[in-house]
Amino acid sequence: MIRERWIDIAKAIAIIGVLTDHLKGTIYPNDSIQRISFFSVTLFILLMGITTYISFATSSLPIYKKVLNRIVGIVLPYIVACFVFCIAIDRGFYWNSFWTHLINFNASGPHYYVLLYIQLIILAPLLFYFLKSTNKIKKRMLTPKKNTIVVS
Repeated sequence: MIRERWIDIAKAIAIIGVLTDHLKGTIYPNDSIQRISFFSVTLFILLMGITTYISFATSSLPIYKKVLNRIVGIVLPYIVACFVFCIAIDRGFYWNSFWTHLINFNASGPHYYVLLYIQLIILAPLLFYFLKSTNKIKKRMLTPKKNTIVVS
């Protein structure tokens, strides 16, 4: 996939937004500064949709393999992070606590995004095929048919 500069710039803006959001109370106490950064997660989701569509459209790898690779690529680090957080929170390792946090995606605040990401990755092929089919319909509607007179 060819890197698009505007996507990289948008990702950098989203990263700054996430950092600004997470540093409230540590670096600054002002709620209005935090409100400015609320766009960051939405921007990440939009960019993920755009780059996933481009990736699906240009890849020779079957879509189900791309989806599986992405899910494995996020789940394994998530399990490790959950394990570390549970040891830190509980001051030791307890299976019940670990499984509860792992399944509920609540070992720490940002873990909700992992569940959201997995759900979006699972939905991505459906959205991709939907957009692809609507694109074909739009092309058919805009393409003049044989033996038709185009009036300008």
